[in-house]
Amino acid sequence: MALQKITRSYTEPGIEGETRDCAVRAIAVACCVSYAEAYFACEIAGRRPREATYVPEMLGALTLVLGKVPPRIEGTFRHRGGLARRDYWSAGRSDYMPDTLTQFLAKHPEGHYVLYSYNHAFAVCDGVVHDYQQTTGPRTRIQGGWRVDI
Repeated sequence: MALQKITRSYTEPGIEGETRDCAVRAIAVACCVSYAEAYFACEIAGRRPREATYVPEMLGALTLVLGKVPPRIEGTFRHRGGLARRDYWSAGRSDYMPDTLTQFLAKHPEGHYVLYSYNHAFAVCDGVVHDYQQTTGPRTRIQGGWRVDI
């Protein structure tokens, strides 16, 4: 199955001069709110203008927009050998890998999600990826995210 991607929400104008706002756009799309509302929620949560939005700031902004803490995505990591996640990192194991975007979409075909990879955030709504054209692909590794119940 081909990856379905919509880029419209990521090419619409935001705040003039704003850069590195992928998390703001992901929150706006997944939560069905305006860019301005998501932007100001991220700002209240600690995001600085024209700087990256980190995981605690994304969680804070989602909590402000939704009025509750969203559930964290479970099962985004796969591992071999039965070791817990912390045991893999402490043992220096490199075979503890996050799921790819394709694997995530197979596990979660419905619902709204804010997901992040190593250095990027994007939205998934009912199996469709909302992102810039060239930043995510089928093999993008999902580091984590939240399910947004709207």
